[in-house]
Amino acid sequence: MKTESTVKPEKLVVNYYDKYEKCIVTFNTNIQEEQRPIPDTEETETIYVYDSYTIKSWYRKTLKKDILADYDTWLNFAKQEEYDEYAKIVRDKRDKLLQESDKEMVLDRLELNMPEEITISNIVQGMKDFFTSLKEIFNSPIAKYRQQLRDIPQQEGFPYEVQFPVKPNKEESK
Repeated sequence: MKTESTVKPEKLVVNYYDKYEKCIVTFNTNIQEEQRPIPDTEETETIYVYDSYTIKSWYRKTLKKDILADYDTWLNFAKQEEYDEYAKIVRDKRDKLLQESDKEMVLDRLELNMPEEITISNIVQGMKDFFTSLKEIFNSPIAKYRQQLRDIPQQEGFPYEVQFPVKPNKEESK
């Protein structure tokens, strides 16, 4: 996660967070120093911009040494943990939006008329009506919206920079 601070971060920080010797390990990478103007003054301040990833671990005396010995593996694990967490949040939101729009796609929207008499011409006309209605539903704005929701994980910035589509209003959906 992109982070900013006026204090230069350490590359690796290990902090206790409870009495059972659990700790939070923070990896700070891509640390860059920037000079930024202080609003309403002619002065500047030093800002550090960096990526920060955290994981939880059991503490042991050699934890920091073990991490530094295999830093890239630990860092990649922390990055994957963050990615998975953000991806789950985005997918949960997407799934909720899909569920809310399910009612727009049910078959009773086909508005099919069942003929009183079953004849070949009535069956053919019924099939034609069925597929015409089906085509209208699957090419409707709500169907396109739902496909855009399903395509969210393929967005370039997923899961950090996601653009959710706007649900069409009732009139657009018909």
